[in-house]
Amino acid sequence: MGLLAVGLNNNDTHLDFKGRVRFRFDYLEEGEAEKRHYHELRQITLESVGTPYHSALKGMQAADQNAKKPLAQSDYFAVPPGRLELNTKIAPRHPLYGKDVVIHMIKLHLHPFGESVEIRDLTTMQTVWIGYAKAAAGRKALIDTPSYSDQNGLRIYANHSYAVITKYHNTSHETIGGMGVLRVYVADPSTLIH
Repeated sequence: MGLLAVGLNNNDTHLDFKGRVRFRFDYLEEGEAEKRHYHELRQITLESVGTPYHSALKGMQAADQNAKKPLAQSDYFAVPPGRLELNTKIAPRHPLYGKDVVIHMIKLHLHPFGESVEIRDLTTMQTVWIGYAKAAAGRKALIDTPSYSDQNGLRIYANHSYAVITKYHNTSHETIGGMGVLRVYVADPSTLIH
């Protein structure tokens, strides 16, 4: 098992801070988990795709020598000042595409100025799940991002189309790097409904 804790500070280089992280693990022995009909869950990532942040900053720097320098290549997308909504359809190559599954857990990941990430059923135009981030005053940091956990779960249908929709409201005056990621947890592939 690997464990990683990260303090997010992408957009404000003037901060000097220290932090503490505490982890607590509760677990069941394998025999007890089997008695309760618990199944191993597999993590699958759903994410929004936009203009790569690295490319956007390179273009701005070519036009303006005083523009912020690009970071190393990353998975961030560019979030210009103002509102941004990204709609990314789940493609045929994605592990959830064309499968009947149940999502039992979701963990949301956004950057500062991020508002929400949603899974939308494009066949019914219904929201499967949406998480709204809570921003600090001034919006330089997020102080809470929601998660989901339920033994019954959320159904994803093989014959439906889905999209990940991420919303940002960048009230700063510069383009920042953003992400809109949902880590969804489904039953191990050997137990998936076909």
